[in-house]
This record gives sequence, C-alpha cells and structure tokens, in this order.
Amino acid sequence: MNAPDFQGEPTKKKPISAHKVQGTYRADRHAQRSLQFASGAVCPKFLSNAAKAEWRRVAPMLEQAGLLQESDTMTLAAYCPNYSGWREAMAAVKKEGMVILVESQTRTGRTSKPIRNPAVALMHQYEKAMLSKYPPAEPEALRSLAPQR
Repeated sequence: MNAPDFQGEPTKKKPISAHKVQGTYRADRHAQRSLQFASGAVCPKFLSNAAKAEWRRVAPMLEQAGLLQESDTMTLAAYCPNYSGWREAMAAVKKEGMVILVESQTRTGRTSKPIRNPAVALMHQYEKAMLSKYPPAEPEALRSLAPQR
C-alpha cells in the first residue's frame, strides 16, 4: 500500500524510468515492480508554432522513456513557450549583439550611449525559468534509459 500524503490521499509510485533519470534507482528496491506511465499527452492548440515544434521534439523522448502521461500535458505546455521565448531572445542577441546603442535627444543635441541589450535579460529569465522548473537530468541516468544494442 502506498503511504498517504499530508492530506490523507495515497501517493502514486514513480515509474522505474523516473528513478533512473533522477539517479535514485536501486535494484534491490525497484526491481520487482515495473510501473510505466501510459502515453497519450496531446499537444495543446494554444501553443505558438515554435513551442509546438519543441513539443514535437521533446514529447516522443519523454514517452519513450516512460516519463510522460496525459496529466503532464500542462507541465510540458508550460516548458515549451519558455524554450521558444529563449530561442527568440537568443536570436535577437545574435542579430543585435550583447550591447546596443540607444539614441536620445537632449537639450544639447543627440547622443547615443551603449546599453545592455534587453534581450539578454529576457534570455536569462527564460533560462532561469526552464532550469528551475525543469532541471536537466544527469547524462549517466539518461544513458541508462537508452535502448541496449
């Protein structure tokens, strides 16, 4: 029986693939059960084209690893716009540079001064959101999920 959480509801066990990705898999504890998530998460229609492209890239990998189920749709839908926004900000920085010149009119005439490109701050905000909510898995754990040849 699963232990109840703080509200008295039983908690669901993690699938073995989730333990492997997080590095908490132990053969002596997890070998006897084989809980796998069912696939079926559908890409939401409200995502932008770039976010949908990221969904189509990531969702099959998560499903193959047994880490995506229908209830995870909104979590992945929150990640995809962050990724597409990060890519757009990164493209703007690549095009305009890290520093841009801002021209302004003063009483003494026109001046221009270098400032940090606002897209740099935006790019960092997207990175922070992605990495804090969706931390990358350890490469060794991901290799354990790869099909053996």
